This record gives sequence, structure tokens and C-alpha cells, in this order.
Amino acid sequence: MKNFLLYWVLLITVSISACGKKNIAAKKKLNEEFKVAELDFDYLTSRGKITYKDPTQEVSSSVDIRMKKDSIIWMSIKPMLGIEAARLVITKDSVMMIDRLNKTMVLLSFDSLNRKVNFPLDLKIVEALIIGNLPVKVDNKRTKIVMESEHFKLRQRQGDFDMVSLVSREHYKLERIDVEQDNTSNELILKYEDFKVVREQIVPFISTAILNYKDKVTKVGNQIEVNVFHNKIDLPKEPLTFPFQKLNNLRGN
Repeated sequence: MKNFLLYWVLLITVSISACGKKNIAAKKKLNEEFKVAELDFDYLTSRGKITYKDPTQEVSSSVDIRMKKDSIIWMSIKPMLGIEAARLVITKDSVMMIDRLNKTMVLLSFDSLNRKVNFPLDLKIVEALIIGNLPVKVDNKRTKIVMESEHFKLRQRQGDFDMVSLVSREHYKLERIDVEQDNTSNELILKYEDFKVVREQIVPFISTAILNYKDKVTKVGNQIEVNVFHNKIDLPKEPLTFPFQKLNNLRGN
């Protein structure tokens, strides 16, 4: 009887040990092999609608978008009858906007823009909003990856920010990012839905950005929400042009 009990104790112990080793091996393999299905392109065009909302205003407009990956984003804002009201050009360094209604031009550096909203925005964040790619690449050695029922949960660290991303287990596309800053209530939420196939690649046709931040001076909480609704997306092979005619009355920050 004692030998029988000893046999089962040993069997259970070995089984638990083996399961533990398998789980460790599985996690290691997941971290080493995991890859988000990001949109691969050189140039992109889109037609659709964009909405913008903050505590003082809410705007909705048709928009034409042109992009060169990691380089430039061009937008033509047409709120009614196809007449252009504004044109934006976003680069790695700055945001330029022509306001055709008021015949003025605004130039903002990302540094000054970040001071206004107390949050580090850049070209990669705007690009991530439009196409659904991760703004911070996955470092498989440092990124914590957990497999859940419907998603892979990625936890990344960038400076004083924690970033948690949800990636679909069905098509490995990004569906949500939550970015939180240490010791503040500042956060950025990016959400993606309505996935469709464009040139054999899956692309979100609806994306949302919600920025919650506190004003550095007044300490009052603010929220900015931007929604992009794509009606048509193409990934042309030929280079695009990004026309932008500067005006004399330039306001810079």
C-alpha cells in the first residue's frame, strides 16, 4: 500500500513539473515568435470622413488623405460641397495647416503641440490612428505577451508611459491601445474596428483616438476625440505628391 501511494505521489509530482516546463516553454516560444500583422505599404490614399471633438467644439467633415510611410501625412478637409476648407501636412517635426476660410496658415512644432496637451504626440501616433499599426515596435525580449480568450495582450514600456495593446487572435491585427502616463491622469486610447481587405492586407476602416489630459496651468481635465471613417483605401505603387501652398500671413508656435 505504501509503495502504491508513493508511486502516485511521484507520478503527480513529475506531471506537475512537466506541465510547468511546458508552460514556460510555450510562453518563451510565444514571446520569440509573436508578430503583429501590420499594414505594409510605401504610399496610401484614403477618402472618408473625420470628426473632431473637444470641450469647446465638435466638427465633422469629408477628408482626403495621402501618406508616405514614416515620412508625411497630407489631409484635405472638405466640410461641404467638396470645397476645401483646410489642408494639413504632418511631418516628423511639425504640423502645418492652411485655413482657407480665414486665409491664414498655422505652423506647430510637435514640441509646442505636446506642451499644449501635456502628452507626447508625434507622426507615429497619427499614423497609428489612421492605419492601425503599433506606434512602438514589439521588442520580443522586453514586451510581455499574454494569450487571452480572444486577444493577445501586449504590455510595453516607453519612458514614463505604460502601453497595453490588444491584438486579435483571429487576424493578428491591433484592436486597441491604452497608453497611460506615470503619476498623472493623462492617457491616450486608440481603437480599431470594421476590418476589410485591401490588396490582400487587412485594414481597419474605423479608428478612434481619445486623449484625456490635464492642463499644466489650470489642472483642469480635458478630452479630445478624433474619429476616422474610411470609405475607400488604396496602396498605390507610384509615388504621391503632397501639394501645400504657403500663405503670407503665417502663425507659428
